[in-house]
Amino acid sequence: MLTADVRFEGFSTEDWTRLLGLVQSRPTSGAGLMRRGVLVLHDMGEVLKVVHTGCGRTDPARLAYLWKRTENPQSSPSARARTLASVAAAVGADWVLAMRVGAFDDVMERFGARARREDDLTAQTLKMAECVCEVIDEGGLDLWPTRIRGAFVRTSRWTSTALDALCADGHVVALGVFDRGSLHTAVLARRRGPAFDLIAGPQALRAVVPSGDWRPRLPVLSQAIAERMGPLSLGCFGELSTVRALLLGGAPPGSLVRAVVARDIVLAPPTMIAGAALGMDAVMAVLGGLRKASERVGVLVGALRWLDAAVERIAGQAGVLSLGLDPVSALRVLLAR
Repeated sequence: MLTADVRFEGFSTEDWTRLLGLVQSRPTSGAGLMRRGVLVLHDMGEVLKVVHTGCGRTDPARLAYLWKRTENPQSSPSARARTLASVAAAVGADWVLAMRVGAFDDVMERFGARARREDDLTAQTLKMAECVCEVIDEGGLDLWPTRIRGAFVRTSRWTSTALDALCADGHVVALGVFDRGSLHTAVLARRRGPAFDLIAGPQALRAVVPSGDWRPRLPVLSQAIAERMGPLSLGCFGELSTVRALLLGGAPPGSLVRAVVARDIVLAPPTMIAGAALGMDAVMAVLGGLRKASERVGVLVGALRWLDAAVERIAGQAGVLSLGLDPVSALRVLLAR
């Protein structure tokens, strides 16, 4: 996704630190964000091996009673996600990777059948991701939290679709974060052909956005971006606390819509992608409210099952409907590295 001659400019050490800090929560018990993980090897409901990144090997018998829920390889993704969440709670982990016996071999066999001698690193990476996603969809691999799955490009053909939807050739995508009126940090990317050739930081923009309310200055900021890099295809600007809450995950459905209505987040210029994201968030909020109502009324058990299935389908499609990946999850995972 980057050209061979890509340039990085306009960043200070503090700017990079602030950018990475958007997705880094305050450490608890010295572990930090997503540090403790567990890897589970299983075969049709039988747990064979468990390895904790902090404690080493763990007795598989500790998890055997939990894994009975996944004996059926066709069990729903939501059921498997609940099982992995229970595993994480049982062993004190921030993330779980569950692998069925033979899943890794399956990934490598598919990749070997699709790889070509002329493929560059980007093409090989996308084909590998495509193979991994297929095995995830088939239940051979499972990841928890489920938001991590959204960071994977589903197929290699989605790359051009995602780029065209987010950013036209010669245009710029931007993320600007403000803290009490001042520009906290920013990152801008300019597209050239099939990739990005310039990644810029906030240095050139700070003079354009003086202290105070940044919202009335957005037209000036957009003009400054156009003059320095290229026309703004999509920009997301927001308050530090709101941006961090959305990127760190756990925000309830409807949070994005509420933030946009309150103008704590501004999407400019308004595009089909921005509208689709807001519409999906609103639908998820409505379904979540209906689900809570159903839980309080016993006669609506059937409706509750339907709502669970609907939420699962929408959640599965929300990230890949137009782009092939969930951009928020991808940004969160990339920045957290």
